[in-house]
Amino acid sequence: MRKITHTLTGTGSKDDPFLITSKADLRNLLLYNNLLNNSFFKQMADIRFDKYEYWTPCGQKEEPFNCTYNGNGFSIEGLNINLPNNKNVGLFGYSENLEIKNLSLINVNIVGKSGVGGLVGHSPNIVVENCSVSGNAYGEFAVGLIAGIANYKGKIKDCNSSGEVRGFAVGGLVGILTISISNSFYAYKKVKINNKYSLSAGCISDNQYEAWLKNNKTLDISKYLNVEDEMVKITSIRDLKLALPFFQGDYRFQLTQDLDFSNEDNFYIPYFSGKFNGFGYKILNYSLENVFYLNTGFFSYVFNGEIFNLGFEKANVSGKNNVGILIGATGNSKTNISRCYVKGKVAGTAAVGGLVGFAKENVKISNCFASCICSSLNDLTKKQKTYRYFGGIIGKSGWNIEAINCYSNSKIYNEELVSSLNCNTLWGNWPYIVENVYCNGDLMNSPDYKKDYILTTDQLKTESSFKKWDFKKIWIIDNNNNKGYPYLKEFIKNE
Repeated sequence: MRKITHTLTGTGSKDDPFLITSKADLRNLLLYNNLLNNSFFKQMADIRFDKYEYWTPCGQKEEPFNCTYNGNGFSIEGLNINLPNNKNVGLFGYSENLEIKNLSLINVNIVGKSGVGGLVGHSPNIVVENCSVSGNAYGEFAVGLIAGIANYKGKIKDCNSSGEVRGFAVGGLVGILTISISNSFYAYKKVKINNKYSLSAGCISDNQYEAWLKNNKTLDISKYLNVEDEMVKITSIRDLKLALPFFQGDYRFQLTQDLDFSNEDNFYIPYFSGKFNGFGYKILNYSLENVFYLNTGFFSYVFNGEIFNLGFEKANVSGKNNVGILIGATGNSKTNISRCYVKGKVAGTAAVGGLVGFAKENVKISNCFASCICSSLNDLTKKQKTYRYFGGIIGKSGWNIEAINCYSNSKIYNEELVSSLNCNTLWGNWPYIVENVYCNGDLMNSPDYKKDYILTTDQLKTESSFKKWDFKKIWIIDNNNNKGYPYLKEFIKNE
């Protein structure tokens, strides 16, 4: 065991953690960063900072602070940080391996530049369980009350927040998120995001939030939605809103009718990890404009989810980065999309796709099609031509992405500007596996019809053009459906 020359009680091992009983003990984490790294800590009393005391985040990229911190049911109150020009700002600034549990931060006031959070500014490997944060977190980029950036590995479980956040790429819980969230929430009217109440991952209604706290952080889905044969029925837009807390779980959802969003703007599902079966029904007249978040789509962020048999008609979706009509972005997990289609308009600045904006990892898309106008939010100058990633089906593809038996009948609106930016009517960059996927060359500025995946409009309306496609059970081509282009049979039964 390392020799520790400060006054903390304990050895820092799992069985004999360092004990934190005061502000002085907490400050030892800063003074002895190298010696205390990779240790275990256990808080033994509530700790309160005075109004004009300021905290320096523990750990930065140059010296990450890795530890397991058990709040033991106690709190830290009045944590103040004022570092408007700094990255990685929070109780812990940057950590490559961090576990925090059973801790409450009360009335925090945190100001940073990017990677700004109550518990941690940035951690690529983090576990947060049974923690709460109240107060304010302000920054320019990646701001959340629990964490600014929680990416790559880990989970957030049984946590909650209240207060206010400001910046771009912000959230009531986490600013930038690519890990799993479970049973972690904030109430819609208890967190202001950029001066207004807004959806982000973990947002639920005020009534559901109070019931969740009252019932020891549990909710009974049968009190809010109709469940038959382990299938949650979605019959209205109201049901979608009531289902928000349960989209974090491993539930199976079934759409029972078309949903018309003509009178409902800017609703979306911030986080989804279950199974959603559209059963051949459609989302009609869907409209979403989302400029403060990285991921924009009907399913903003999908982690280990499955979506199938769902269609979109007359959709209009716009955002910044990671923008798609069906899905904004997927996480470090498996995502399966099957027998879905989108029709409409989609716009953004980077990673913009008709079906999926950013397919990050382990995504399989099969038997889907997109018929979209895909464009940039602003005209791109020559100086901005750097890997923007625009595509009719996928904007940007990450690792182990599959696309099988799909087609795009999409137009990249400003293709003359972005054709050199990883952009075409299928995807911004090619997925890992592509089988029997086609696009309409007549919608391209300079089509190369020698490539077997580029078809003419007439060829796209001819069954023999599609190798190994199933036109008995899955697809149909006739003049009565989809203007003669291939259509999914699942949707004919409901028309």
